Amino acid sequence: MTGWIRTPWWDGCWVLSGLPIGLMLAGLSAFMPSAIIVVVLLLLLQTGHLLAPIALAWSHAGFRQVMLCHRVKYLAVPLGILSATIGIAIFASPGYRLDITLSAMPRIRVPRDLADPFTAMFLVYAAWNVFHFGMQNFGILSIYRHKAGRYRGRAIDMAYCLAVIFAAAFITAVHRDLPGPSGAWLAVWFAIFIGMLWRELRAGFCLPRAFFMITTAVGLLLVFWQGLLGVAIYAVNHWLVAIGLAAHVHPSRRPILFSVLVILAGMTVFVLLFVRPGFVIRFVPWALGARVGLGFVHFLYDRYLWKLSGQSIGKTLIASGSVGSIY
Repeated sequence: MTGWIRTPWWDGCWVLSGLPIGLMLAGLSAFMPSAIIVVVLLLLLQTGHLLAPIALAWSHAGFRQVMLCHRVKYLAVPLGILSATIGIAIFASPGYRLDITLSAMPRIRVPRDLADPFTAMFLVYAAWNVFHFGMQNFGILSIYRHKAGRYRGRAIDMAYCLAVIFAAAFITAVHRDLPGPSGAWLAVWFAIFIGMLWRELRAGFCLPRAFFMITTAVGLLLVFWQGLLGVAIYAVNHWLVAIGLAAHVHPSRRPILFSVLVILAGMTVFVLLFVRPGFVIRFVPWALGARVGLGFVHFLYDRYLWKLSGQSIGKTLIASGSVGSIY
């Protein structure tokens, strides 16, 4: 069984495009600085993907009714988190500023002062972000598993997705200090990868599930040698999934329009927060706090929308295969 979310072309663009986009960006990096590519990707997709679940939630009449009946959970808590992150950024690090030009990207170092609230906030965000990436990948495998008519294997899928994304995050953080994958590491990677594909074949082959597994497994291997390709496979694909799924279930039944509006809104927010004259990307405390707070709100709304139990659009997506009400 195939079990596409929408169509092979739609899934290939929004869900299964990590490897093709990664190869394309790796080719582009031979002709232009990687810094330009990264900034363009951030401008086009990163902030838009943060806004996608929030925009979907408040523009979906059925889900909006649920949120208005639980204002503390859906309004007070997210606004409180956003206010807190901005406050921490302003008062904990008033002199902090980082400018990035398009000639080179600075190396990101893991901060050491855990007692600093500003640093602690970023570490909490970073850890939650990695978990969020893994759980989104798990959600994609779960959707494909249900659409293929299979209802077992949830725990193995979750363990695989979380293990892969945490390993990729660790390697990305320290990869400049690593000479390359050891023989033992490659043996473990190969055993897990082949084991997941063998399990997929035995359970009844689902092409999009298998391709998504291949994408994440290859991404984990390539982060050792090609950082930009690894970013594309994990980050860009993650952003596209967030925008694409939100557009797919939007009640307007105009996924392209919703996607374009979310991307434009995200570009606007990114420019207002970080872009200064001369196209210098300037990170200052209040803007960093707002961005981290928006990220936390994004994590919450993603869970509100896509959890596969209770009143959620994710449950409707699996049940109906298309747009539908949560009722």
